[in-house]
Amino acid sequence: IGYGIVDEVLEQHFDMFSDDELQRIQTAVSRDSIFDFVSLEGERAFFDDMLQRVYSDDGNGDGRITPEGVELLTNSHRMWNSQLNAELDFHEQLADRFQKVLAPASLFVVATRKQMTEKVDELYSKIEERFPVPYHLQNYDEIEEEISSVGIKYIMIDQLFPAIQQVNAALSRAVANQHGVTAGIAVMRYRRDHGEYPESLEVLIGEYLEEMPIDQLNGQPLNYVRTEDSFKIYSVGHDGDDDGGTPIMILEDGGYPNPNWNQEVRDQLDWRPQRASEFQMHRGADSGDGDWVIWPRYSFEAE
Repeated sequence: IGYGIVDEVLEQHFDMFSDDELQRIQTAVSRDSIFDFVSLEGERAFFDDMLQRVYSDDGNGDGRITPEGVELLTNSHRMWNSQLNAELDFHEQLADRFQKVLAPASLFVVATRKQMTEKVDELYSKIEERFPVPYHLQNYDEIEEEISSVGIKYIMIDQLFPAIQQVNAALSRAVANQHGVTAGIAVMRYRRDHGEYPESLEVLIGEYLEEMPIDQLNGQPLNYVRTEDSFKIYSVGHDGDDDGGTPIMILEDGGYPNPNWNQEVRDQLDWRPQRASEFQMHRGADSGDGDWVIWPRYSFEAE
C-alpha cells in the first residue's frame, strides 16, 4: 500500500518535491526492511494452541493425544472456515479419517506431544531459512513433499500446516515492488537533472541507484523502456517473454481470464491493466500474456 501511495503521489505531483525530498523518499523505500515484518510467530502460536487443546501435558513437554483432541481435530475446520457447504466433501473425508483410523488406536499411532513439537519446529526452521532467498532460487518441493508424506503419525501437520507458498509469494512480490519503486524514483530524479529520461537503468548506478534492481522471477535485472512521454520498469512475468512493458490485462473486477475463451468472448468483457500489487507469483504462464509492470503501478487508475 505504501509503495502504491508513493507511486501515485509522484506520478501526479512530482513537481511538489525538492531534490532532497525525492532522495530521502527513495532512500526510505530502498532501506525498507521487508524481512523484518515477516514472521511465522503467528502460525507457531496457532499450532501451539492446537497442541495444548488436543494433547495431554505431563509437565515436561510431552503427552498423548486425547479422545477429546481427536474430536476437536475432526471439527477443527469450524474454527476458521465459513464455507462449510463448499468444503463439505473435504470435511467429511477428514472426519472419517480421524474417526475410523485414529480412534481408539490414536494413543499408539499418533506422535507424542514432544515428537509433534520437534517436527513442527524443524519444518518451520527450514521454511524461515528460505524466506530471504530470491524467488527464482527458492525450492519448497522438498518441504512440501515432507509435509504431504508425514502420514498418520503427524496428522496435525498434514491437516493444519499453513500455506507457506502463499506467504512466500507475498514476500517476493513486496520485494519486487520495492525494487521497482526505488528505481522509478531514481529515473525521475535523473530526468529532473538532465531534462530527459535515461537510456537505461545502468546509467543510474552510482549517483542515483546503489545497485541494479533484480527481477524476482528470473534473477536478471529488471527491464526498463522509455515511452513517448514517460517510462516503464517491469518484470518479464511468468511466461519469460519480454513484451516491451505491455501490462498483463485482467478483467475489470480483478479476475483472470479463462485461457480457453475465444476472441469473441474476450471482446465482450471489460479489461484493465493489472496493478503491480495484484501480480500473483504462483499462477504460472496461464496468468496472461504481457509483463509485470512495476512502475507505473497503475494504482492511480483505481477508484
